[in-house]
Amino acid sequence: MIVIANYEGSLAGKVPELALRRAADFSGKGIILVLEEGDDVERDFPQAGRYGLLTHIDDAWQEPFSYVRYVTEGERRIYEARLAYSEVPTVVIIPDLPGVDDRLLLVLRVEGEEEAWE
Repeated sequence: MIVIANYEGSLAGKVPELALRRAADFSGKGIILVLEEGDDVERDFPQAGRYGLLTHIDDAWQEPFSYVRYVTEGERRIYEARLAYSEVPTVVIIPDLPGVDDRLLLVLRVEGEEEAWE
């Protein structure tokens, strides 16, 4: 996982373009977490709760994310999900990568709204 607290142009090419745009938008006002290949969505994201990004995934009463959007970069969808229960505004950037938990991807695909690039 990559944590971005302030905009860092040096990350260009290392993280999805969406992460860089959100880092510029949130600079100093929130945190951007970027999922990388091999990350464990339960263990590597304690900011989201006891079970990481799966904390409220099956909860009928609490939504895990306040919103989910996606863009397409190349041939891959890149999801942006704002954590619903976080003291500091936190956005998670989740590329549709092999190995990402199927339960998480299902929620992202169902809840995600496409965002048009400017």
